[in-house]
Amino acid sequence: MRYSNEYPEIGNEPDYAVTAPACEVLLDPAQAAELWSETAGSAYSIVEQVNERVSQVQAVSEVLDSMPSPVIPIADAVRFGAVTEGQACRFYRALSDILDNPDYARLALYFPFQLLPEPSWRPDDSDLQTAAVRFAASYRYAWYGLLGVRDVRANFVDGDVMEDAVESGDMERVVKAAHLAPQLVRAGMLSLDEVTALHNSVEEPVLRRSLDEALLGISYDDMKESAVSVEPQYPPAPISENRRKWLEQQRYEQSVSAAAKILAGRVLQNRLPIESVTDSPDVIIEAIYGAVETAAVKSDGSAAALLEQYKGLLFSLFDHDDPTVNERLGSVLRRLRRLNLLEATLLEDKGVYLSDPTGPPSKNLALMQNEITGIKRIIGSMEADPELSGFTYPVMLLGGSRLKGYGEPSSDVDVSVFIKPGTPDSAKQRIRQLLDAVGGIDGQHFEPIEYWLEQAGPGRLAVRDVPEPDLQTADRYWSHMLFGAAWIGDASAISQLQQELLPTYFHDTSASRYGHTERELYLERIEQDLLQYRLMHKGYARHYPTYKLNKTNSLEPTAAVDGASVFWDPGYRQLATGLFVRHVFLPEKPIM
Repeated sequence: MRYSNEYPEIGNEPDYAVTAPACEVLLDPAQAAELWSETAGSAYSIVEQVNERVSQVQAVSEVLDSMPSPVIPIADAVRFGAVTEGQACRFYRALSDILDNPDYARLALYFPFQLLPEPSWRPDDSDLQTAAVRFAASYRYAWYGLLGVRDVRANFVDGDVMEDAVESGDMERVVKAAHLAPQLVRAGMLSLDEVTALHNSVEEPVLRRSLDEALLGISYDDMKESAVSVEPQYPPAPISENRRKWLEQQRYEQSVSAAAKILAGRVLQNRLPIESVTDSPDVIIEAIYGAVETAAVKSDGSAAALLEQYKGLLFSLFDHDDPTVNERLGSVLRRLRRLNLLEATLLEDKGVYLSDPTGPPSKNLALMQNEITGIKRIIGSMEADPELSGFTYPVMLLGGSRLKGYGEPSSDVDVSVFIKPGTPDSAKQRIRQLLDAVGGIDGQHFEPIEYWLEQAGPGRLAVRDVPEPDLQTADRYWSHMLFGAAWIGDASAISQLQQELLPTYFHDTSASRYGHTERELYLERIEQDLLQYRLMHKGYARHYPTYKLNKTNSLEPTAAVDGASVFWDPGYRQLATGLFVRHVFLPEKPIM
């Protein structure tokens, strides 16, 4: 295993290793071979599966990276030469192979509608035609399979998901695949007759409700030709305190957006009332951005000229020294950067956080030096305490939205510790007292997630369930931190944990929970942490321009299918597809 110590040492903390998240190791055949040696006689080795996924990532990435815009259909991109027919062929073959594995069928939820092959598309390359037809069949099969999957609705609306509510089954459920039906009808992947027949034959209440909501997104002209009537009457879901706060914030954002839209017109006409700046900096920031974004559609240089005119005003708003205003400014400046209208150095001069949600997570570790230093010092204190070192490994995990590339400098980090096998449950409070005594990270209080381990066989570790778990206690389904966080600590201890604990998540098992295999739940937790939660509900809009969805370009979702979420944004869906292919992956190995 190769360890990185490229990060500068600050102070006198021990020289601990800092390693990339395991999801990156799973895209490096050499590291995978070094960490997880194969059992003799294995027919389908971990390394072979890693090699296959690396090839799939390359085939998918070369098309996603070549698309001129997320709203352009792939047939047009091929026709105009932005994507070659060979690239498109490899793209669809790789995606078909992924979707044909039921473990990864959920990719269909995120796949951009613009990249679905139109039935009328007849490329010159016969291999591309064959690959597109096969992909359409694989996608349809995956979609039909997902009609049996019930997701937590809040995952796609506001991310207001509490673990205890999920455990007790109190969260409202939805069949999210059903919500895709209107878009799939428009794309020619489904016929309206199919959707109508499916709707009329369903009795299961969650799927029925989801199809009701989806059919509200199909036009009246289409609906009156079909034999279906949609009049859903359902009681409203209960609102938690977190959701109430989120709804209040949404209402405020809607008022800002409405005022900014009016003011943006004045910006375009060079009639900006300067006095409004002090009254509502939020509105002026969004108005300038909205005007520049509108001008950018013309591709005639007017957007750059407009931004040049108002750039000084935007930057002057940093002088207000208001954290909420600065966060909005940072978001707008990053979006302008994504539109190639600002140089990165201008953002850096203003201290605007520039990370990358699309690249490897370890790339963003360079922006987390204070946290790395704090964790190293904590591990040093843990090792120096005879009692605490008897309970814990000298290893910690560092995760969160900043590592994933879409957080703010003020965003919290997620940290975890590992409790050694044989530690009695009665020691929980004592361990927490000892951890609390070692200090915080970068001045922040320290409450790590605890992975309590047990010996699962010779050279094998597993996460064990602890009696009376709480929000600081991970169970074995918390795969997202194990594979999505960076590892910091003693190099030999990191190697031991990765070699003996992580393969637990590769084993094929028929054990189930909530009607799913354990492996499906491991993968789904990685997907949720990576693509839903903060990325979908905050992170994406901080870094990327969002595309206006309307009936003229057939992109609109309806409010009935949670239309306010960027889940429907073509840019988000393109990003999510790339992230899913790269990181929602666990090799599969039978238990020997």
